Amino acid sequence: MLLNASYKPHAVRIRGIKIDLSRGQLALSEVEYAKRWNWSRGKVHRFLKELESKTVQQITQQKTNITSVVTIINYDQYQGDDTASDTADGQQVVQQTGSRRAADGHIQEGIRRVEGKEGKELPPKVPKGTGRKPKELTAAEKKRARVQANTPDMVRLGSLFRRRPDSLWNLYEAGALEQILPINESDMAAMQAYYSANIPESTDFRRRNLEQVLNNWLGEVDRANTWKRASVRPNPKRSCI
Repeated sequence: MLLNASYKPHAVRIRGIKIDLSRGQLALSEVEYAKRWNWSRGKVHRFLKELESKTVQQITQQKTNITSVVTIINYDQYQGDDTASDTADGQQVVQQTGSRRAADGHIQEGIRRVEGKEGKELPPKVPKGTGRKPKELTAAEKKRARVQANTPDMVRLGSLFRRRPDSLWNLYEAGALEQILPINESDMAAMQAYYSANIPESTDFRRRNLEQVLNNWLGEVDRANTWKRASVRPNPKRSCI
Protein backbone atom coordinates (compact mmCIF):
# COMPACT_ATOMS: atom_id res chain seq x y z
CA MET A 1 0.00 0.00 0.00
CA LEU A 2 2.84 2.37 0.81
CA LEU A 3 4.35 1.85 -2.62
CA ASN A 4 1.08 2.91 -4.25
CA ALA A 5 0.42 5.89 -1.99
CA SER A 6 0.92 9.41 -3.31
CA TYR A 7 4.32 10.80 -2.42
CA LYS A 8 3.06 14.31 -3.15
CA PRO A 9 -0.38 15.84 -3.81
CA HIS A 10 -1.81 15.07 -7.23
CA ALA A 11 -5.07 14.17 -8.95
CA VAL A 12 -6.26 10.95 -10.55
CA ARG A 13 -9.25 10.25 -12.75
CA ILE A 14 -11.51 7.29 -12.10
CA ARG A 15 -14.44 6.77 -14.49
CA GLY A 16 -13.78 10.25 -15.79
CA ILE A 17 -14.13 11.86 -12.36
CA LYS A 18 -11.24 13.82 -10.91
CA ILE A 19 -10.13 12.82 -7.43
CA ASP A 20 -7.57 14.91 -5.55
CA LEU A 21 -5.12 12.93 -3.46
CA SER A 22 -2.92 14.30 -0.71
CA ARG A 23 0.43 12.95 0.33
CA GLY A 24 0.03 9.45 1.81
CA GLN A 25 -3.28 8.73 0.07
CA LEU A 26 -4.30 6.23 -2.61
CA ALA A 27 -7.56 5.60 -4.42
CA LEU A 28 -8.47 2.01 -5.20
CA SER A 29 -11.69 0.05 -4.89
CA GLU A 30 -11.96 -3.21 -2.99
CA VAL A 31 -12.33 -5.00 -6.31
CA GLU A 32 -9.02 -3.56 -7.51
CA TYR A 33 -7.28 -4.54 -4.27
CA ALA A 34 -8.67 -8.06 -4.64
CA LYS A 35 -7.25 -8.34 -8.16
CA ARG A 36 -3.84 -7.00 -7.14
CA TRP A 37 -3.47 -9.20 -4.07
CA ASN A 38 -5.32 -12.21 -5.46
CA TRP A 39 -7.71 -12.14 -2.51
CA SER A 40 -11.46 -12.37 -2.26
CA ARG A 41 -13.31 -9.09 -1.96
CA GLY A 42 -14.58 -10.15 1.45
CA LYS A 43 -11.06 -10.61 2.75
CA VAL A 44 -9.98 -7.26 1.34
CA HIS A 45 -12.91 -5.58 3.09
CA ARG A 46 -12.03 -7.14 6.43
CA PHE A 47 -8.34 -6.39 5.92
CA LEU A 48 -9.00 -2.67 5.42
CA LYS A 49 -11.48 -2.53 8.28
CA GLU A 50 -8.92 -4.09 10.57
CA LEU A 51 -6.24 -1.58 9.55
CA GLU A 52 -8.77 1.14 10.29
CA SER A 53 -9.82 -0.28 13.66
CA LYS A 54 -8.94 1.41 16.95
CA THR A 55 -6.64 -1.44 17.93
CA VAL A 56 -4.48 -1.11 14.81
CA GLN A 57 -5.10 2.45 13.50
CA GLN A 58 -2.89 2.28 10.44
CA ILE A 59 -5.27 3.88 7.92
CA THR A 60 -8.46 5.86 7.49
CA GLN A 61 -10.95 5.39 4.66
CA GLN A 62 -13.27 7.68 2.74
CA LYS A 63 -15.64 5.63 0.60
CA THR A 64 -17.67 6.83 -2.36
CA ASN A 65 -19.71 5.02 -4.98
CA ILE A 66 -16.69 5.24 -7.27
CA THR A 67 -13.70 4.25 -5.15
CA SER A 68 -12.22 4.29 -1.69
CA VAL A 69 -9.59 6.85 -0.69
CA VAL A 70 -7.23 5.39 1.88
CA THR A 71 -5.04 7.66 4.00
CA ILE A 72 -2.02 6.02 5.60
CA ILE A 73 -1.61 7.36 9.10
CA ASN A 74 1.90 8.60 9.94
CA TYR A 75 2.91 8.36 6.29
CA ASP A 76 5.42 11.18 6.78
CA GLN A 77 6.97 9.29 9.64
CA TYR A 78 7.49 6.26 7.42
CA GLN A 79 8.81 8.24 4.47
CA GLY A 80 10.74 10.93 6.27
CA ASP A 81 11.57 14.37 4.91
CA ASP A 82 11.90 14.43 1.13
CA THR A 83 14.54 17.17 1.30
CA ALA A 84 18.12 16.07 1.59
CA SER A 85 21.54 17.61 1.18
CA ASP A 86 23.02 17.76 -2.31
CA THR A 87 25.75 15.39 -1.24
CA ALA A 88 23.38 12.73 0.04
CA ASP A 89 21.06 12.13 -2.92
CA GLY A 90 22.10 8.52 -3.30
CA GLN A 91 21.78 7.85 0.38
CA GLN A 92 18.36 9.48 0.39
CA VAL A 93 17.05 7.02 -2.22
CA VAL A 94 18.30 4.08 -0.17
CA GLN A 95 16.78 5.51 3.00
CA GLN A 96 13.40 6.07 1.35
CA THR A 97 13.37 2.54 -0.05
CA GLY A 98 14.28 1.14 3.34
CA SER A 99 11.61 3.25 5.01
CA ARG A 100 8.95 1.96 2.66
CA ARG A 101 9.94 -1.64 3.29
CA ALA A 102 10.02 -1.09 7.05
CA ALA A 103 6.64 0.60 6.99
CA ASP A 104 5.15 -2.17 4.86
CA GLY A 105 6.39 -4.65 7.40
CA HIS A 106 4.93 -2.58 10.22
CA ILE A 107 1.52 -2.48 8.57
CA GLN A 108 1.59 -6.17 7.77
CA GLU A 109 2.42 -6.93 11.39
CA GLY A 110 -0.43 -4.71 12.47
CA ILE A 111 -2.88 -6.57 10.30
CA ARG A 112 -1.95 -9.95 11.67
CA ARG A 113 -5.43 -9.70 13.25
CA VAL A 114 -6.79 -9.64 9.79
CA GLU A 115 -9.59 -11.27 8.96
CA GLY A 116 -8.51 -14.38 7.46
CA LYS A 117 -12.00 -15.81 7.23
CA GLU A 118 -11.56 -16.17 3.47
CA GLY A 119 -8.33 -17.13 1.82
CA LYS A 120 -4.98 -17.16 3.57
CA GLU A 121 -3.58 -14.43 5.71
CA LEU A 122 -0.27 -12.79 5.07
CA PRO A 123 2.58 -15.08 6.15
CA PRO A 124 3.86 -14.49 9.69
CA LYS A 125 6.72 -12.02 9.92
CA VAL A 126 10.13 -13.25 11.01
CA PRO A 127 11.20 -11.79 14.35
CA LYS A 128 13.56 -8.87 13.95
CA GLY A 129 17.21 -9.71 14.00
CA THR A 130 16.95 -13.24 12.63
CA GLY A 131 17.76 -12.22 9.05
CA ARG A 132 15.98 -15.36 7.86
CA LYS A 133 12.82 -16.21 5.98
CA PRO A 134 9.84 -17.81 7.77
CA LYS A 135 10.41 -21.14 6.03
CA GLU A 136 13.98 -21.20 7.35
CA LEU A 137 12.90 -21.02 10.99
CA THR A 138 12.75 -24.21 12.99
CA ALA A 139 9.53 -25.29 14.66
CA ALA A 140 11.04 -24.39 18.03
CA GLU A 141 11.89 -20.88 16.82
CA LYS A 142 8.39 -20.39 15.46
CA LYS A 143 6.91 -21.42 18.78
CA ARG A 144 9.01 -18.82 20.61
CA ALA A 145 8.18 -15.94 18.25
CA ARG A 146 4.85 -14.15 18.58
CA VAL A 147 2.56 -12.34 16.18
CA GLN A 148 2.04 -8.67 16.90
CA ALA A 149 -1.73 -8.94 17.22
CA ASN A 150 -4.31 -11.72 17.08
CA THR A 151 -6.89 -11.99 14.32
CA PRO A 152 -10.59 -12.42 15.22
CA ASP A 153 -10.27 -16.10 14.29
CA MET A 154 -7.30 -16.44 16.64
CA VAL A 155 -9.30 -14.93 19.48
CA ARG A 156 -12.26 -17.24 18.91
CA LEU A 157 -10.11 -20.36 18.56
CA GLY A 158 -8.04 -19.37 21.58
CA SER A 159 -11.23 -19.21 23.63
CA LEU A 160 -11.61 -22.97 23.14
CA PHE A 161 -8.79 -23.31 25.65
CA ARG A 162 -9.66 -20.23 27.71
CA ARG A 163 -6.92 -18.09 26.29
CA ARG A 164 -7.22 -14.38 26.89
CA PRO A 165 -7.90 -12.33 23.74
CA ASP A 166 -4.60 -10.51 24.25
CA SER A 167 -2.61 -13.72 24.62
CA LEU A 168 -0.62 -13.60 21.38
CA TRP A 169 -0.28 -16.64 19.17
CA ASN A 170 3.13 -17.93 18.19
CA LEU A 171 4.22 -18.17 14.56
CA TYR A 172 3.86 -21.93 14.52
CA GLU A 173 0.20 -21.68 15.47
CA ALA A 174 -0.34 -18.81 13.03
CA GLY A 175 1.13 -20.93 10.24
CA ALA A 176 -1.12 -23.86 11.13
CA LEU A 177 -4.13 -21.54 11.08
CA GLU A 178 -3.28 -20.37 7.57
CA GLN A 179 -3.59 -23.93 6.34
CA ILE A 180 -7.25 -24.24 7.38
CA LEU A 181 -8.54 -20.83 6.27
CA PRO A 182 -11.20 -19.87 5.42
CA ILE A 183 -13.12 -21.16 8.44
CA ASN A 184 -16.83 -21.69 7.89
CA GLU A 185 -18.89 -19.80 10.47
CA SER A 186 -21.06 -22.83 11.21
CA ASP A 187 -17.93 -24.93 11.81
CA MET A 188 -16.53 -22.30 14.17
CA ALA A 189 -19.83 -22.16 16.10
CA ALA A 190 -19.95 -25.96 16.34
CA MET A 191 -16.39 -26.07 17.67
CA GLN A 192 -17.08 -23.39 20.26
CA ALA A 193 -20.19 -25.22 21.47
CA TYR A 194 -18.39 -28.58 21.50
CA TYR A 195 -15.34 -27.37 23.42
CA SER A 196 -17.39 -25.44 25.98
CA ALA A 197 -19.75 -28.34 26.71
CA ASN A 198 -19.63 -30.52 29.81
CA ILE A 199 -18.83 -33.96 28.41
CA PRO A 200 -18.27 -37.03 30.60
CA GLU A 201 -14.60 -37.98 30.74
CA SER A 202 -15.33 -41.47 29.49
CA THR A 203 -16.67 -40.09 26.20
CA ASP A 204 -14.54 -36.95 25.96
CA PHE A 205 -12.27 -37.25 22.93
CA ARG A 206 -11.55 -33.55 22.50
CA ARG A 207 -7.99 -32.41 21.80
CA ARG A 208 -6.00 -31.12 24.75
CA ASN A 209 -4.28 -28.14 23.17
CA LEU A 210 -4.70 -25.64 20.36
CA GLU A 211 -1.88 -27.01 18.25
CA GLN A 212 -3.55 -30.42 18.08
CA VAL A 213 -6.85 -28.83 17.10
CA LEU A 214 -5.28 -26.85 14.26
CA ASN A 215 -3.36 -29.84 12.93
CA ASN A 216 -6.47 -32.05 13.02
CA TRP A 217 -9.05 -29.41 12.14
CA LEU A 218 -11.28 -31.32 9.73
CA GLY A 219 -11.52 -34.31 12.03
CA GLU A 220 -12.37 -32.10 15.00
CA VAL A 221 -15.03 -30.24 13.04
CA ASP A 222 -16.62 -33.56 12.01
CA ARG A 223 -16.55 -34.70 15.63
CA ALA A 224 -18.08 -31.40 16.81
CA ASN A 225 -20.88 -31.61 14.25
CA THR A 226 -21.56 -35.25 15.13
CA TRP A 227 -21.74 -34.31 18.82
CA LYS A 228 -24.05 -31.40 17.97
CA ARG A 229 -26.48 -33.62 16.05
CA ALA A 230 -26.50 -36.19 18.83
CA SER A 231 -27.10 -33.59 21.53
CA VAL A 232 -30.12 -32.12 19.74
CA ARG A 233 -32.72 -34.83 19.96
CA PRO A 234 -36.37 -34.19 19.10
CA ASN A 235 -38.93 -34.66 21.83
CA PRO A 236 -40.90 -37.90 21.38
CA LYS A 237 -44.40 -37.34 20.13
CA ARG A 238 -47.20 -38.17 22.49
CA SER A 239 -50.16 -40.04 21.13
CA CYS A 240 -53.52 -38.43 21.66
CA ILE A 241 -56.32 -40.73 22.74
